[in-house]
Amino acid sequence: MKLQFNQYNYSHISFNFLPNIFYKKIHQALDIDDEVAQFEKRLVGLATRLQEQQEKRQATLLGLISVVTTLSSAGDIMSLLEGFRGNLGWTAMTFYTLVVLLVLAVGLPALAYLFPELTRKFLKQVRSKPKRRPRK
Repeated sequence: MKLQFNQYNYSHISFNFLPNIFYKKIHQALDIDDEVAQFEKRLVGLATRLQEQQEKRQATLLGLISVVTTLSSAGDIMSLLEGFRGNLGWTAMTFYTLVVLLVLAVGLPALAYLFPELTRKFLKQVRSKPKRRPRK
């Protein structure tokens, strides 16, 4: 009878799977998966907060640029309105009252559309104020 020897390299097998078993058991014992998940949540939250802060700074800067641009063009707009009023022959009080009403009629709905949360807060405050009763 002829003996057959195993042709496996035991050192290679132990090198490949034993450290993996140890690694998996240590990983489970230390609860690494939960730690990694919590760390990822914190990173995502931090990234979101940083992005919101950056967007807020950009919005503030754009608002400031818009105000400066509006102020720089105010003189041109006033001279245009004055020329238009002169052509119509209206008094300054009548003309500018109508201009202000027109700006409010267009501007308030535009602001309500651009800032819906602020509009809801404002309307909620207006509705929740108690009505005064007349004194007797």
